[in-house]
Amino acid sequence: MDYLPVTSGVPQGSILGPILFIALMSDINTIVSPGTCLSLFADDILVSRPQETAVDCVTLQIDLNSISAWGRSNQLTFNLTKSSHLRLSRRRSPGSAEYQLDGVVVPSVSTVKYLGLHIDGRLNWTAHWSAKCATARKRIRHLNSLFKYRESAARIKLFDALVQSLFDYCPSVVWSLLGGTVREIEKCAECPLPGRPN
Repeated sequence: MDYLPVTSGVPQGSILGPILFIALMSDINTIVSPGTCLSLFADDILVSRPQETAVDCVTLQIDLNSISAWGRSNQLTFNLTKSSHLRLSRRRSPGSAEYQLDGVVVPSVSTVKYLGLHIDGRLNWTAHWSAKCATARKRIRHLNSLFKYRESAARIKLFDALVQSLFDYCPSVVWSLLGGTVREIEKCAECPLPGRPN
């Protein structure tokens, strides 16, 4: 049996890969300050901290420096092209702070896509539902071009899988905020979305 060196990352599709990654990431929560939250999902890390004073901004930068140092000590590099900084605030001028990761400025954005949700700085979900509705309309047009009869069992199954599934993800956000957009999609599809509350 020949062995190959693993120079970076965790082998994809392996049985031990997820367990090894969990073992690698197990101590990252211990390196940040109290009040700073790390949310981990697979290989994504979300760092958040309430920003009430200038001290909070400095503390967050110190935590980012600690995370960078932790990554170097564990031979783990962060993809800086996928890193961004989003400030959540309902203030008219929420202020601005510049943060760095590995000496590179993390770009400030007005919206970010995280775990399938488009989140904007004011938490009004407009960007998210604009993207979902555009995808739904595109998929509905394809379904309508493929099926002459809209009552076709195959079309209904594909509608459920390709369109309905867009709205089944994170439903508490969906139904509280969509309103007229759902009616637009229903009109486009000429069939009501199953399970939509009246």
